[in-house]
Amino acid sequence: MAFWNKSKKPDEAPSTEQRHTGIRHMLDLISLDTNTWQFDGEDVEQMSRQWITSDLDIVSLNFFPVTPNLPATGNKSDFVSFINELLLEVNGRLVELKIRPFAGIHAVYQIVKFPIPNREHGMVYIGSWTLPYKDMSYVIKTQCEEQGMTGMRESLLFAQDRAGSAGHRVEDGKLVMPDWNPDAEEFDAEFPSHPISRLRHVMKHLELTTTISENLSKAITFPLPESTKE
Repeated sequence: MAFWNKSKKPDEAPSTEQRHTGIRHMLDLISLDTNTWQFDGEDVEQMSRQWITSDLDIVSLNFFPVTPNLPATGNKSDFVSFINELLLEVNGRLVELKIRPFAGIHAVYQIVKFPIPNREHGMVYIGSWTLPYKDMSYVIKTQCEEQGMTGMRESLLFAQDRAGSAGHRVEDGKLVMPDWNPDAEEFDAEFPSHPISRLRHVMKHLELTTTISENLSKAITFPLPESTKE
């Protein structure tokens, strides 16, 4: 599948036009249902296309013509540890990670969150479907920021005592609440406008509607741990 940058002669570097044509061809191999989104442009140099949803969230299709930056391991714990180490370097936090079928191949489903840059409060949630192949990958990314007053989901869930009081304790002046996760999917229906709820809605839409070309379906995929059973 390295035909995307082939030139007419084996020893001749592709022209800019040839390279751009090849990149567009590779992006065309993935088909997204974007009927309700606004197209926000194509950046051929960055190998990406971008759309804006009705909630002003960002969805992008990205192509990477290199071996995926993922550990070649069949162990799910090692895989998660690798991702967590990468996130620690950029002040991010892993919310959810699964290996799931997507458009006919095993893909990495991932949700992470970061503090919004240059803002005192608020988080941005980034979800991605990573389709890894032997010498390239696609990442379909969705980015959703907290809008308006921040922290409402967490505050209301705590006030409603959704976590219960069992196991709550104070350590070093901080309240510790074991096994309480306000980002859990079970709360999305109650807070549909929260960024992680919007994010999961888009991620599910992508899972149900995205298709890949026949040629791409025959490409050699990158080894991943076994799919997570839902």
